[in-house]
Amino acid sequence: MTRTIVITGANRGLGLALARAYAHRGDKVIAGCRMPSMANELAAVTPHVHTLDVGDEQSINAFVTAFGDRTVDILINNAGIDARNLGVADSDRDVLTQSGDHILDQIRVNAVGPMLVARGLVANLRRSDSPRIINVSSQVGSMVVGAGMGRDVGYAVSKAALNMITVKLAARLTDDGIIVLALHPGYLRTQMGGTTAPLGPDQAATEIVQLVDSLTIDDSGSFKRWDGTEHPW
Repeated sequence: MTRTIVITGANRGLGLALARAYAHRGDKVIAGCRMPSMANELAAVTPHVHTLDVGDEQSINAFVTAFGDRTVDILINNAGIDARNLGVADSDRDVLTQSGDHILDQIRVNAVGPMLVARGLVANLRRSDSPRIINVSSQVGSMVVGAGMGRDVGYAVSKAALNMITVKLAARLTDDGIIVLALHPGYLRTQMGGTTAPLGPDQAATEIVQLVDSLTIDDSGSFKRWDGTEHPW
């Protein structure tokens, strides 16, 4: 069965790998990214590439309005930034140095943006017979793991906020049968993760697609790794 998959931040890294994985199996991929005119690799995967800046509420509204009453089966909130995307020096990402504005900017993109996209597409997801919202989080958003790793305080705080939004969405959407999951995708060889990371985005995407297919309503509101194991909060 062909499904409609919406992926934000789909122009590179994990988002692009997920777009390729879903398109390869015959699903319709609708992709969002900030600059479609620059997303040549993504355009080769799907013709459905739309402008989306998840840090801009007007951009989100325009993106979700374009769906009309079309069914959405899976929403993957993948778009995100860390402080380096805001021009913050590596030495200024610490809890004792990062500015309040930079922390709030990361929360706006990494937590509030996904919440608004999900909220905007709830009616479309309700039309599916197997709806899922996958919020791409991070291990540093875990209180257990994040206490000992991750120098970018704004990134960690934003992913912790996304985890809470995931739990709240799951509770609110249970009666609609919409599964909502927080996902640690692994430490990936992407622009954000760097070249020394142990896991390639294509490998992670393959496992994530399998995990998303296997989810049941009992998984809603949980925090999982890309391989399906439970991640500590």
